[in-house]
Amino acid sequence: MLAIGRALMAEPKLLILDEPTAALAPKTADLVFQKLTEIRSQLGVTIMLVEQNARKALGLANRGFVLIQGKKAFEGTPEEILKDTEIIRLFLENSPSRFLTVVLSKCKVRSSLNYPVP
Repeated sequence: MLAIGRALMAEPKLLILDEPTAALAPKTADLVFQKLTEIRSQLGVTIMLVEQNARKALGLANRGFVLIQGKKAFEGTPEEILKDTEIIRLFLENSPSRFLTVVLSKCKVRSSLNYPVP
């Protein structure tokens, strides 16, 4: 939380987070997700994060990206991702070591994948 607070002092338009809930107790992880939602809605900051808790992150996201060996293999809305049986099998069922990149956005930003974030 301290690192997120320090990053917000620069008033960024894009906040990039790598596993912000790693090694946190479930209640603390829930608090982090709650705060990320508040940051997005109250400050209008787009948040890109890589997160092991993919289901929770997708619950907050506008867009998700699946990277395999550093290359984009799939992108879509959370609904599209959660309906894709192959993604569920590979990334969301019994695979705690797999990661998903999700984007939580309120403002318009272009990602490094050259995809306009809604």
